[in-house]
Amino acid sequence: MKMDKRWLRVSLCAGLALLLSACGFHLRRGAQLPPGMEKIHLTVNGGGDLQRELARTLEIAGATLVDQSGPGVAEFRVPVARFRQTALTFTGRARVGEYEVRYQVRFDVVDSQGKTIVPLQRIELSREFTYDATQPVGTESQTEEIHNSLTSDAVQAIQFHLRAAAERAAVPATAASSATAG
Repeated sequence: MKMDKRWLRVSLCAGLALLLSACGFHLRRGAQLPPGMEKIHLTVNGGGDLQRELARTLEIAGATLVDQSGPGVAEFRVPVARFRQTALTFTGRARVGEYEVRYQVRFDVVDSQGKTIVPLQRIELSREFTYDATQPVGTESQTEEIHNSLTSDAVQAIQFHLRAAAERAAVPATAASSATAG
């Protein structure tokens, strides 16, 4: 009886794993850094949450963050990181009913040799929310949560750009090694 339950559990786990792999589900990978980004000087206009999250992400990926730029140090620059809030709809008595929060981030990356790894990129994200004039405190916390969510999404989008740059850098290396082998 015990063996049957154990066998059933193992079969269910194996079946679930098979189903997840068949549907295209994959665990999200961390940032994969291109060559030349072992030491990074990170500059984020305004600093804040985006700088903290980017720094943490780069360190997890194996980079060493340094305070000064210089020889052998890659430059990760974020000249633009700003939120903008716009009224979308109005209710009776000209009160705002819905808002849109937009987050724009621009960044580029230059490797330790001064070569552009990621040219200037523009990421634009947005969320909409309903405004309740009777709950201004709730609206403030809702806006803060939206800012946090958009910041996390921007960091994830930046990770995708870094991973793509790393994969592009790996393709010529693979082609060169196969050319010399043949």
